[in-house]
Amino acid sequence: MPRILVKSEKLVEEVNRKTGQVSLKQQCAIDSGGDYPTPFYIGVPTGKPYAAGLYDFAPSSFRANQFGGIDLNRFEMALVPMASGK
Repeated sequence: MPRILVKSEKLVEEVNRKTGQVSLKQQCAIDSGGDYPTPFYIGVPTGKPYAAGLYDFAPSSFRANQFGGIDLNRFEMALVPMASGK
């Protein structure tokens, strides 16, 4: 099962050029057991960063698509801490 790695609590500000709206994001990486984790950013709407550690996607991060499958909902992604020992 893939794991989400959070190494740093550093937040990055991103400004929408059209609206001027500022959003915060944090760098993470998916570790699916390969040679190298795949980095990505996750939005942090509360302004409180995720602590360093191992996470999984929250169930609310998924949605049904038009083909009957599931997708990650990029607008509602959230992380939940993995239980120790996983």
